[in-house]
Amino acid sequence: MRTKKIIIARHGNTFRPGETPTRVGAKTDLPLIEKNRGISIGQYLKANDLIPNTVFAAPLQRTMQTAELAEEAMGIKTKILPLNDFVEIDYGPDENKTEEEVMLRLGKGNADEGKKIIDAWNKDATVPDGWNVNPQEIVKTWLDFAENTVMRQEQDQVALLVTSNGIIRFAPYLTGNFKKFSREHDIKVVTGGICIFEKTEQDKFWKCKVWNLQPYEQYNNKIDNLSNYDKYIHLHPSFEKVFKYLSSTDFSKIEMTSSKMKIFEDDSFYVNLEEADLRTQNEAQLEVHNQYIDIHLPLSCPETIGWRRRSACKKERVPYDKEKDIVFYNDSISTYFTLDLREFAIFFPEDAHAPLIGEGTIKKVIVKIKV
Repeated sequence: MRTKKIIIARHGNTFRPGETPTRVGAKTDLPLIEKNRGISIGQYLKANDLIPNTVFAAPLQRTMQTAELAEEAMGIKTKILPLNDFVEIDYGPDENKTEEEVMLRLGKGNADEGKKIIDAWNKDATVPDGWNVNPQEIVKTWLDFAENTVMRQEQDQVALLVTSNGIIRFAPYLTGNFKKFSREHDIKVVTGGICIFEKTEQDKFWKCKVWNLQPYEQYNNKIDNLSNYDKYIHLHPSFEKVFKYLSSTDFSKIEMTSSKMKIFEDDSFYVNLEEADLRTQNEAQLEVHNQYIDIHLPLSCPETIGWRRRSACKKERVPYDKEKDIVFYNDSISTYFTLDLREFAIFFPEDAHAPLIGEGTIKKVIVKIKV
């Protein structure tokens, strides 16, 4: 019995931290400002054996770029098929307006009344006055795509479609009971969120297996820019002190007297400054630590790092060395990500990681924090 799957992904972020987001619809073609959400989508699909046969995307920068990043993380390269019908909705007079401005217009000067209208849009897709949206046409687009594009494929089909929030909220009509679905779920999908629908030839309607899953939180909640470190200080009692040190230190003023130097030490952590040759993915080896948490921060150039769940590592290459607090594995790497300058990665004992991937040499900081 053939099973078809539709994986729906919302594009990544188009506003930087600290910027005031606005309503960005069909008339505004913004690029992504970060890669991690798109990469996380691909990481999740690869880890869960959901590699798509076909990849579709709305023909906007933010959606096409997200699809490309997901493909890169999955290790595939297809011709991403643009679908004009899945371009974000037209917000009319509220295009590029802040949420406060939108609520004031909708509430005719009363922000509280405007908020009720936005809440109805997020609860059951009731379209606010002035927006150029035809719900019946969007629902028909979803049904046509599901039945005529996906279901007609002869083989088991996994289709990935990257689109936007205003369009995705109508996808639950595929279940045959949108009202029930919207009562039980928040139909607003976060940036980088994914939804998965499944159907066999014997099913009348599609079944929603996953709604608004956030792979970014699963795979990249420990990868970020130093400017956002406050989101991570709750993870360990020493993290606030560690990140304040990293943020306030000018490492370019520290003279390297050896390829590996301990430049700071506290009761619960120490900091190494290192220079090392980068290596290929084939040369990189997964390593794990029991006694320390690692924070990696490249200083001179971007650094690619491989990752795999420690629980999935079965091929021990070198037994655990208690003095050095390290064990190496020969298992394949599940996924790769690249840290740009001022970006860090946190690796707990459950994270097998293979650092130093790239070309040339690198200067970097590694912080070792006692578990």
